[in-house]
Parts: sequence; structure tokens; C-alpha cells
Amino acid sequence: HTFLLSAVDKRQIWTQIEKLLKDSQVE
Repeated sequence: HTFLLSAVDKRQIWTQIEKLLKDSQVE
């Protein structure tokens, strides 16, 4: 296994995480 991600992959993952956090805070 390799946990190395490209910069684009990391950006997409953080975008998803931030979106989920914002959605959770709205409620």
C-alpha cells in the first residue's frame, strides 16, 4: 500500500471534507 496522493487528489479530498463539515454545521 502507498498512501501518497497527488496534489489534485488531496485538494479534492479536502474539498469534500470541508463540504461535509459545512453541511453538518448548517443543521
